[in-house]
Amino acid sequence: MRPVWLEPVADAVLEATQAPDVDALKGELLREWGSSEVWRLSYGLRSVIVKRGSDAQSSEAEVYERLVVPLGLPAPELIRSARADDAVLLVLADVGRVNLEQEPTIDGFLAAAELLASMHAEPVEEPSGFTPERLVDLVERIEPMEPDLRETCW
Repeated sequence: MRPVWLEPVADAVLEATQAPDVDALKGELLREWGSSEVWRLSYGLRSVIVKRGSDAQSSEAEVYERLVVPLGLPAPELIRSARADDAVLLVLADVGRVNLEQEPTIDGFLAAAELLASMHAEPVEEPSGFTPERLVDLVERIEPMEPDLRETCW
């Protein structure tokens, strides 16, 4: 079994796993939420993680490009990203079966909090992509804003 949305990133998956074709891949569904679907695709001992994110999850590739890579954060390597309809597809290096997302620990939480604090203190040279318009857009996905509240965002 494999994700039905794989085609736009299939070439990157085949290259990373060295599988001869998509039919040779073994798929393992790791997570299926409303806005996020995550699979491990493997061929022999080689595997990658593929993600499909929609709604709030559709900005994950942008987060990688604007934050994770420039700040050198510890995260799986982003092999490829692509847009498909209203979603983003990611191909990531597989860092193994034990990770903080699937097996959270106190030490992992503390390390993440420490890393977040160091990120908060890091100066940023480019203008923020989190504009007032973006804030309004995100809030209105949950509930329409009153006009007077909307004006306070500018």
